[in-house]
Amino acid sequence: MQNQQCPSRETKTLTVQLIVGLAITLACILLFTELGEDVSQRETFVVDLLLIRWVEALRSPGVTKWMNHVTDLGSVTWLTMATIITTIALWRRGKLRDGVMVAAGMAATSILNTALKDMYERQRPEDALIHEIGYSFPSGHAMGAMAFYSFLLYLMIKSTWQPWIKSCTGLLLLGIIAVVGWSRVYLGVHYPTDVIAGFVAGAFIVITSLCIRETYRRYRQRSSWSSS
Repeated sequence: MQNQQCPSRETKTLTVQLIVGLAITLACILLFTELGEDVSQRETFVVDLLLIRWVEALRSPGVTKWMNHVTDLGSVTWLTMATIITTIALWRRGKLRDGVMVAAGMAATSILNTALKDMYERQRPEDALIHEIGYSFPSGHAMGAMAFYSFLLYLMIKSTWQPWIKSCTGLLLLGIIAVVGWSRVYLGVHYPTDVIAGFVAGAFIVITSLCIRETYRRYRQRSSWSSS
């Protein structure tokens, strides 16, 4: 009787998770589409103007030096290395499927970001503190940081760590995502709406990946119950 009830509970849980995941992905699509339409029409966002003026008033040599280091946590070089290390570590611990999810999710993030930049062709802000190439919308650093550190957050939640360690680590990961996005605006290489769009697109990748991963995991569990 217990084996018959477990698949039923698991199915209900998965159904709820998929519904929530679908709602979030749809919200991400709608928000990104709304921002993208305005960018395509070359409209000026009030939030961009206000935040850029505010950030310019906060700049100082010390903060700029710190931001130059912080922003590297969302760079292609760092995220590629971190993804490879994470995938290998998961594989060595017998969690190859989680490793594949992270690697595939980050690859999808890179491909989607490039495609979106080429689609909207938004020029970067003028008078940036550092030199960057390529288009501005959406922010690749923000998108990559949202994807990678959210994957780490998911793996951490699934771990057997103590609750207080999970809470501290979760806050740290969320803080990294936020600071990377902020650094792009501070350094003048992205508009705030570029960062928002990057976060939204990154969240879309993560939620989609997790829905696929959890569906596959529950499918294997049900197959195991059926054969037992």
